[in-house]
Amino acid sequence: MGPCDTRKVKTWVYGPVRCEKSKDTGLWARAVREKKSKDTSLWAHAVQGK
Repeated sequence: MGPCDTRKVKTWVYGPVRCEKSKDTGLWARAVREKKSKDTSLWAHAVQGK
């Protein structure tokens, strides 16, 4: 596969994201901060909920 386990990184939900050394929550938090999209609040809640 590669450096990331696709089963942990749900690319089908958010789209392709870069692989980071941190785990799911850290990765999603970084993706949310970088993307600044209209769904930022939604993803922020999803990350905090885990």
